This record gives sequence, C-alpha cells and structure tokens, in this order.
Amino acid sequence: MDVHSRSSKTFRGLASALLMSVLIGSIYAAPLSTSLLFGALSMAGDITSSFIKRRLGMAPSAHGARSRSDSGIPVPLLGCRELLGISYWQIFWIVLAFLFWELLLSRILFLLNIRKTPY
Repeated sequence: MDVHSRSSKTFRGLASALLMSVLIGSIYAAPLSTSLLFGALSMAGDITSSFIKRRLGMAPSAHGARSRSDSGIPVPLLGCRELLGISYWQIFWIVLAFLFWELLLSRILFLLNIRKTPY
C-alpha cells in the first residue's frame, strides 16, 4: 500500500470517527464539543496503539487480547471525565465491561468460524 492510500485511509477513519461520535452524542444529548473531543480522543488512543504495535514489530491488523480496551476506551473517557460527570471508578468499570464483552464476543465469533482467532 502506498503512502497516499494510507494517508487517505487515515483521514477517512478520522472523519468517520468524528461523525459517529457526533451522531452518538446527539442520541445522548451531549454537546457537540464533547462529542467531537470524545471522537478525537478515541482516535488518539487508536493511533497510539498502532504506533506501539509498529514499534513492537506487530502487524497493523494484529490484535492483542486487550488492544481495543487498552487504548480506544480509557483515553476518551479519561479526557472527557469531567464533561461526562463520571468518576475514575466508573471509568474502571466501563473499561472492564468492554474488555469482558470484547473477549466473550470474540470467542463466540471464533466458535462460529466468523473470526480466525479467539481474541
């Protein structure tokens, strides 16, 4: 894949993440600024995870058992904690719940031969 294709994919992903954060934020009547910040921080967590995977020599599509929960969930929750009115304990439990459901659903999809790996 050439540099132009990766760059285009990155910007499409960023635009999609911001659009989805605004749409979901509107369902919960979150202010536009909070929704955009949440989406941007989600992408920042994902980009950080990708950067670390590259430095560890992992494939861009490689998933660890905790890759999504390690970056994509706590970063925006921590960054928007006060705006959302949630505590650190609530963030802890939200991240734990996401990790649990991610592992459970991944295992089910693996057993149904939808995923190639159980994580």
